Amino acid sequence: YRYNPLHSHQVAFNEYNASYEIEFIRQISDTRIYCVQKVLNGYFFTFWYGGWDNGNVRDDGWLYNAAYIQKSLEWKAFSSIKEGANSADVGKIDPAVSEWIDIASQYDSPSIQATLILKDGLLVLDFSKQKNAYTVQQISFYADFKLMSVSGEVIYDYSILPQDYPG
Repeated sequence: YRYNPLHSHQVAFNEYNASYEIEFIRQISDTRIYCVQKVLNGYFFTFWYGGWDNGNVRDDGWLYNAAYIQKSLEWKAFSSIKEGANSADVGKIDPAVSEWIDIASQYDSPSIQATLILKDGLLVLDFSKQKNAYTVQQISFYADFKLMSVSGEVIYDYSILPQDYPG
């Protein structure tokens, strides 16, 4: 089993936990937990909806997204980035973007969405492949760290505790 952030799919928590070394789990509410894994140059966060019961993880929760953080940044660090910017320019600000682009390149994906957890909000960058480079197609910033599901029924919360940001 290999987690591929380019393709959304149902994955059971216990299956994920057995496949990867989870450093710690944070319960934020009865319906939301996130897991943190220390990876080579930062932290990999997986966000789960449901699946928590009296301090125990159940297998009915589902993974709704992941984020990779190499360093703590704020929205103002990205003020020079505009639609049409090359992913390499964004990667100079946040090296985690380069990691997402490398994954997209490995799968020859025509597009990828990079979810960046900043200290002051959630930054979502949509990239598409133009010739042989990925360029920014859309920039979305959510100061409350929350995204609405496509159906409008679920609010996905990407906030993390202050102590979980890289030092």
